[in-house]
Amino acid sequence: MVKRFLTAAIAATMILGATSVFGAPPGYDAVEVKDGGTIKGRVVFGGDAPERKKLEVTKDHEACGKDAKLSDELTVNAENKGIQWAVVYVKKIKKGKAWPEGSMKQTYDQKACVFTEHVKVIPVGCTLEMSNSDAVLHNVKAASMKTNFNESIPANDKIEQTFNFDEQVKLECSVHPWMSSYLFVSEHPYAVVTDADGNFELTDLPKGKYNIIAWQETLGKHDKKGEKVEIKGGDTQELELKFEGK
Repeated sequence: MVKRFLTAAIAATMILGATSVFGAPPGYDAVEVKDGGTIKGRVVFGGDAPERKKLEVTKDHEACGKDAKLSDELTVNAENKGIQWAVVYVKKIKKGKAWPEGSMKQTYDQKACVFTEHVKVIPVGCTLEMSNSDAVLHNVKAASMKTNFNESIPANDKIEQTFNFDEQVKLECSVHPWMSSYLFVSEHPYAVVTDADGNFELTDLPKGKYNIIAWQETLGKHDKKGEKVEIKGGDTQELELKFEGK
């Protein structure tokens, strides 16, 4: 009996090893950053800006709307070629600032039959309170290399899910197949989502040399190795990260 208990305890410890007792992921040390630097810039599309796809609303028109919705899978500003909903992050950084207070418990909503944030960055070990603000049934289905679940959410209700692995997780609603979004689950807080003009800013970086990568759900990575940047302390470096159009 004792042997079985110890075996089960060891197994549980291995499973929970993706996060520490306090939710801090392994492989990254949160430290005080003095005289930190900044990397900012834009993620842009190298060719003609593609038109956004139309998503046909096929059911629950009273809650979801009768008009077609525009897809956020590839959103490019026609005027300045900025790409929205890309993630810019530092590759393999092992030490730096801590996640902001409250990051380990966040909210995510389905409203008017769309996910309210098409791409969201969260820390490893984060628990998401997933809400359904509509008057119809939704569900949240996740299928990635390490995270799999499919949970229904009744109208005006909510569920919770914890994300324990460093990866990109696609979320979908099987009830309304046009609905999708991505979670970018990161060990460190040096990962941000671009705005409507493709702008990004990574702050409070310790002195050092870094590789900066832009990831977009349909285009992949702009450069697998990343753009090399050196922070010397308190300085600001500017980058343009370009995806070449087809």
